[in-house]
Amino acid sequence: MAEEAEEELQVTGEQLRAILHGTTITVMATDRDLRYIWVHNPQSGLRAEEMVGKRDDEIFPPEIAKPFIELKQEVLAKGTLVRRELTLRWKGIFERYDTRAEPLRNPEGEIIGVTIVRINITERARDEERNSFLAEASQLLSASLDYETTLQQVANSMVPKLADWCSVDILTEDGEIEQVAVAHADPAKVKWAKSWREHNPPSIDDSAGLAHVLRTGESEFYPEISQDLIEEAIRNAETEEQRFAIRSIGFKSVIIVPLITRSQILGAMTLVWTESDRHYDEADLAFVQELARRAATAVDHARLYRESQVRAEEFRLLNETLEQQVDERTRELRRSNQDLDQFAYIASHDLKAPLRAIDHLSTWVLEDVGHMLPHRSQEHLEKMRSRIKRMEGLLDDLLTYSRAGRYRGEARLVDANELVARVIDTVAAPDEFTVRVEGELPTLFTYPAPLETVLRNLVNNAIKHHDKPAGTVRIWATEVNDMIEFAVADDGPGIDPAFHDRIFQMFQTLRPRDQVEGSGIGLAVVEKIVVSVGGKIQLESTPGNGATFRFTWPREFSA
Repeated sequence: MAEEAEEELQVTGEQLRAILHGTTITVMATDRDLRYIWVHNPQSGLRAEEMVGKRDDEIFPPEIAKPFIELKQEVLAKGTLVRRELTLRWKGIFERYDTRAEPLRNPEGEIIGVTIVRINITERARDEERNSFLAEASQLLSASLDYETTLQQVANSMVPKLADWCSVDILTEDGEIEQVAVAHADPAKVKWAKSWREHNPPSIDDSAGLAHVLRTGESEFYPEISQDLIEEAIRNAETEEQRFAIRSIGFKSVIIVPLITRSQILGAMTLVWTESDRHYDEADLAFVQELARRAATAVDHARLYRESQVRAEEFRLLNETLEQQVDERTRELRRSNQDLDQFAYIASHDLKAPLRAIDHLSTWVLEDVGHMLPHRSQEHLEKMRSRIKRMEGLLDDLLTYSRAGRYRGEARLVDANELVARVIDTVAAPDEFTVRVEGELPTLFTYPAPLETVLRNLVNNAIKHHDKPAGTVRIWATEVNDMIEFAVADDGPGIDPAFHDRIFQMFQTLRPRDQVEGSGIGLAVVEKIVVSVGGKIQLESTPGNGATFRFTWPREFSA
């Protein structure tokens, strides 16, 4: 039977070898006893001459031979094509094949054996497994911001498919190395590894291995660790505990890759083959590096989230502290305002009382003996009475300034045309002066009392400080975003720009008080009120060209 099968294969053998040369396709044929009669490109470290004339169970261990024999027996029994994916692990090589087996027939159609075509799909299958694993790992890593738990889940899923050992280490903020995940096919070894690591923590200053990867950000890749290399590592170990650990782990192939994101080294991932007699290659290294990149991104996101939560809590506590401080400052300001009110009351009542008494006494003196006093003494008494009136006016102005910006009354719709007309009527300008409104003034939802106070002071100021017996004061308004800008202009002497800031200060006047009566508080009151409502005031003036005061006022106050 074998001779007949061999004759059927002689014609196409050489042609088939030429076609299949350099491919990952294996073509074989057996007789009905399942002994190989022709083999091309056997792979797996075997040679064709090692297989010809033998059955699978005479070549391979039972666990490998059994599925191949069963496949061929099924073909002989059914007489049809059978296709199956089979795994072959032989002489340290782990490979997967897409295997097609069908009957080998003679010209009469009789089954005289089996032909087998195997396509090596190891790399394709590994790529599919890696892609599937990366997808599952990405889901795990993105499912939770508890990266310690998710990294442990990823490590667990890598064992035993991709490693016998898997561990993940993270660099802490203080530069220490913390193991956050460890997995092994044997749970007892996981417990031992955690205990050993706890008593023998690695140092970032170690010259090689994990520490070197964490310092440099460069992967370390050992496809095959020989026994000689292990013995050398044992000799170089500093402690008996380290030597024991090297023996216990039994390194055969190792990959250590850094966890890097945004150019920052966060940690490292270590994969080790020990008992499985498997070895890593360049494709495995690229896969683990990609997995580490995704893990680093997940760790980074989790840390950023945790930091944001910490910052949010700090902000909440700071906000509470600020609110408490604001409450305290508000209470202090309220007490301060109460003290100021009390002072203003004393200034307006208690201090005025003796002034009025002095004024009365001076009046009585003039009435009783004024005709007997020398002319110079009479002038002195008149100056004293003038100073008393000035002092009373100063006390009144101080009271006004202390309350400026705090007592507003009730907000309502205010027609500025009516308000300005009331101001002009109240001012009672001399007949030689003209106070006029230019254009239509707006309607505002505001507090009328402080606005009226500002306009009245500015109009009074323009008339009081005019250098001629006759003059003109103009008032107009324009819209500026959500504010109204009012302007009060005069044709008086003007003010040198060097004094523009000074005039808004307390008790400042540009002319002697003997020439112009005033406390020097009026414009300070105006500025205080305008600023209190969120507005601004400015002066435009040069000597000889009059002065224009512009101030902004909110179009609408919240009710």
